[in-house]
Amino acid sequence: MIRLPYSILFLMWSFQSCFGQNALSFYHQKNNTQKIQLNPALYFEYEPNAHLDVLNININEKSNFLYSDLIEKGTGLYADSLVLNIPKFKNALDSHNFLAVQSDLTLFNFGFRSGPRTQLYRNRTFPHYFSFGLRQRFTNHFLFNKNYIELLTQGNAPFYTEKFQTGQLGINSSSYTEWSLGYGRKLSDRLWVGVRLKYLQGLYNVSTEQFSLTLEGATFENYIDVAAQANIRVSGPFTLGLDEFNTLNSVEVTLPEFALLTTNPGYAFDVGVVYELFPQLFISASITDVGGIRWNNKVQRIELDTTYRYEAIDFSNSYDDELENYRAPEDLLDEFTNEIRNAFSMNEINTSYSTTLPYISYVGVNYKFIPEVDFSMVYQSIHTEIISQNTLSLSANIALLDVLSFSPQYLNVEGNEVWGFSAGFRLGAAQFYMAVQDLKGWINPAHAYAIQFQIGSTISFRNPFLTKK
Repeated sequence: MIRLPYSILFLMWSFQSCFGQNALSFYHQKNNTQKIQLNPALYFEYEPNAHLDVLNININEKSNFLYSDLIEKGTGLYADSLVLNIPKFKNALDSHNFLAVQSDLTLFNFGFRSGPRTQLYRNRTFPHYFSFGLRQRFTNHFLFNKNYIELLTQGNAPFYTEKFQTGQLGINSSSYTEWSLGYGRKLSDRLWVGVRLKYLQGLYNVSTEQFSLTLEGATFENYIDVAAQANIRVSGPFTLGLDEFNTLNSVEVTLPEFALLTTNPGYAFDVGVVYELFPQLFISASITDVGGIRWNNKVQRIELDTTYRYEAIDFSNSYDDELENYRAPEDLLDEFTNEIRNAFSMNEINTSYSTTLPYISYVGVNYKFIPEVDFSMVYQSIHTEIISQNTLSLSANIALLDVLSFSPQYLNVEGNEVWGFSAGFRLGAAQFYMAVQDLKGWINPAHAYAIQFQIGSTISFRNPFLTKK
């Protein structure tokens, strides 16, 4: 068992928060079955073979600031060291800021098309598509207001007579197992639809509903009014430790156990459509991960909602121990400490709670220049309880001899330019694919903004679910 102060654990979470998504360059990449994770109707491009996707590993990082905005190489006496540049960091921040690092593992995803072979061509009847998958996912987020940095670096002196609010500190860290069942159908000559239902088993969660502080002093008065709100929830291998004053003083962490079945159930769904405007021009839209998880296992919730008037300690009777009304400084400090602890004591309520998944919406346009080359645009919008982010992606998708595929990609992420690519290689029935995003960040990690790396494999084989007609 590892025992850590809660402040250290929060810092660890801030560098390990994430939200899960596949590489955006997969959305229109040729011969890549991972695209159905982004839109369950994108099966329409597949050959009439069954496929098995195995061991897809995905890791990515996103933030609205750069590593180099905070840490840089020193100069002069510090030329051989890394230094913190707090003024530069504050200038780079927005009002609301986030750091996110994503990782997930697809253990397998099996898909196939069914129906008479003649249904694979344009006529009055159309084929079906089915899929079944298992993924282990991590969807964690960390958000902080710029005012937290202002308070930590300047104190409250510049805002003494103002009503200073830190804003919310948001944390939502989860791990869960996802079982999915997908179905697609071609409804007309030009319209494809798909839906995927998901059953979720939560492994652990750490989240906040509220975490904020308000300070306000009075002109010519020697006091500060403090208001604090906090609501922290955990489920899984965490224990929040409270002292005798019911203030949070530690977090105990035990190594989580992998489990396919837990007592934290959840449900979600994906839905998507593809429509052929013209023989070479397609539009598509989808929304994924709409749902949530109910946390029942080893739940612990602590709440704080308090106001406190801080007044400076009066040491006027503490300088001479021969005074009749002498008060020892250490006694005054102990009295003040106990007063603070009583004012900020927390309530513990161990009841179940729910969290929603970060859902993502996509809109795509694809123009098939020639069978081996097409050009595409994808707009992606990510929404969580504490983070929203929009991305516009442009890519060219190239296939060579049905063996190699390549998709160079340009992304504009909230006004920041990022370059990436995905590639695939087919060897018989097996295909291997990978994606890399934010090439500038990989070359120079100090300039990393939205790094992503994904790798996986697919096995295609003769489809036993197609019948002759």
